[in-house]
Amino acid sequence: KFDIVVVDPPSFAKRDSERDRAIRSYGQLTKLAIKLVAKNGLLVMASCSSRVSADEFFRTVIYELERSNKGFEEINRTFHDVDHPIGFPEGAYLKCGYFKM
Repeated sequence: KFDIVVVDPPSFAKRDSERDRAIRSYGQLTKLAIKLVAKNGLLVMASCSSRVSADEFFRTVIYELERSNKGFEEINRTFHDVDHPIGFPEGAYLKCGYFKM
């Protein structure tokens, strides 16, 4: 068990045809990561998949956290910083959630 677990995989969905598989993979990674978080620990889940929206990503992660019955609380969500302008929908690909057990 670890006090901080960071899951930041490479892009799982560069094409729309990869979207469903990517969402399933984020769910599976979340399930695996939950087992590694120590009591009062922090889980950081990130995604850089351009074809998976922030809503889809966070919905998937939170679903698995709730199913675990470990009492995770969402602390924060982060996205692109101001030095990374977004000019098209797929440009908003960075998303990260912080969850405390």
